[in-house]
Amino acid sequence: MEPNRVSRPHDFVAEPMLARPQISLEAAREVAAAHFGLTGEISELASNQERNFLLKAESGRFVLKIANPAFSDDEIEVQDAALHHLAACDSELLIPRPHRAAAGASMARFDIGGTTLRARLLDFVPGFPLSDASYLAPAVIGALGALVGRVSAGLAGFEHRGLDRNLQWDIRSSR
Repeated sequence: MEPNRVSRPHDFVAEPMLARPQISLEAAREVAAAHFGLTGEISELASNQERNFLLKAESGRFVLKIANPAFSDDEIEVQDAALHHLAACDSELLIPRPHRAAAGASMARFDIGGTTLRARLLDFVPGFPLSDASYLAPAVIGALGALVGRVSAGLAGFEHRGLDRNLQWDIRSSR
């Protein structure tokens, strides 16, 4: 096992609410520069259990994702693995591409306030939350359905040890 590897998956049924990791804009800026070699304008994006930052660098726009420390490395790695798998299955899908940290790993480890956090960098894919739209035309809903179908087909047969976790949305965990 790698040193400092977080190996125990989070049990969302036992602990469904997670506080997001505490990291300032300045600290996120430092992580982007030190671990991914990127500088630029940075702003926070909405997120539920992680911290996400939009980084506008000279070379493009990226999302710096700071994982919740409760997540295992496998739970984080499966996200990148799924993106790579989808890209290999359907090159026409507009999906964020993961970028390696300067040290060559898929995620960068760093400490803030005595807590080890992990960061990943993805391409930014422009768009807006559908919840912001007051109306979705039938053509938009149809296109969304087609997209969901392509993603579902692309992920059919995808396997990764990070998928073996206890989620509150998994009907197998209902009580």
